[in-house]
Amino acid sequence: MIKQHIIISPDAMVCQLVTGILKKNGISSIINQDLLGKAHDISSTDIFLIDIIDDTQLSEGLWAKCLSSNILNQAVFIINSEHSLYNTIVSHCPAEQIIIKPVFPDKLYSAINTLSSEPEINQAEQPNNTREAFMKRALDISFEKMREEREAPFGAVIVKDNKIIAEGSSEVISQNDPTAHAEIVALRKAGKKLDHYYLRDCEIYTSTEPCPMCLAALYLAGIQKIYYANSQSDAEEFGFGRQNLYDEIAMVRDKRIMPYIRMMEDEAIYALEEWKNNFTSDGYNTIEG
Repeated sequence: MIKQHIIISPDAMVCQLVTGILKKNGISSIINQDLLGKAHDISSTDIFLIDIIDDTQLSEGLWAKCLSSNILNQAVFIINSEHSLYNTIVSHCPAEQIIIKPVFPDKLYSAINTLSSEPEINQAEQPNNTREAFMKRALDISFEKMREEREAPFGAVIVKDNKIIAEGSSEVISQNDPTAHAEIVALRKAGKKLDHYYLRDCEIYTSTEPCPMCLAALYLAGIQKIYYANSQSDAEEFGFGRQNLYDEIAMVRDKRIMPYIRMMEDEAIYALEEWKNNFTSDGYNTIEG
């Protein structure tokens, strides 16, 4: 029997988003309905329901219908956390069936896959602490901060012992800090979490290939592996490329665009000598500099 997918939503944009994701997922049996009263009999076992809750009166009637028809295991609820029914729905449904606004395509796609696949496929497509799960989290972060704070769409997570220990998003705009890239923010948080600057046995998952600054920081931090989604050439197409920085670094000093002038080297050397003669290097033996 072909599974039907009913979209109940007063939001045309969300309907389009859901329809697009379903079709991309190879699902063509879609019924768009604004009101539950116009929909087919939702007690039928071949129906998969996607519900967005906006209007309180409609929501309560819809929620009652879901309860009476015993189809909660077939529904995805998109809801504001401030909604009067939010706590009730959370108490009845697994977390993967609840999407808190704003709606991010990756989370919606994951929820649709969860409910529209067979159980054995669900387990394979919903990885727990796998590389795909970590990268999906980095991508979710890139969407979240872009939409909520209008930051550049970059996200990163740092993983140790198969667990996320730190997350970072671009904070360049909000903090007026040109160094606050997602990777740098994640490194700062991870350092505080582990109480050490050198992040042994850690990996990073980042939505876009690190720029030269972030790449250098990752090396200095001792990150073991870098997983990335978008490449630098991908970012270049959307105005985020940093190829010019790679080119600058490769040039000899006197050929760089930014003047690079040495001065007072005789005075400066004393600080390095004092460090060598009077301070321990414990903990710094991993840095060459």
